[in-house]
Amino acid sequence: MFKFISSLKDGFTYDLKSLQPVKSGIIVAHSSTQNAFGLKGFVKAFTHARYNDNVFGGWYHKGSFYFDSCKVFTDKEEAIKFGIENEQIAIFDLDNLQEIRL
Repeated sequence: MFKFISSLKDGFTYDLKSLQPVKSGIIVAHSSTQNAFGLKGFVKAFTHARYNDNVFGGWYHKGSFYFDSCKVFTDKEEAIKFGIENEQIAIFDLDNLQEIRL
């Protein structure tokens, strides 16, 4: 599973309950899985996601694949507030395929 997910260079966000990609909403990472990369980061973020919001994501950046436990929002202001509280530099709006810098 780690090998397959690490091949998704354009990134991904999955709902662990439905085992389907998240296709809508604003995605915000939890700070507790910040800088989770490699197999150890995969396990850390996946475990956190499983016991919290059941949303697991990742993306490739400058030679490393990063993993996050995430939360999905429909309200932009709530997403921004959660992002700031979780010390994120950006969040991602899937509906508009747009990064929102914080």
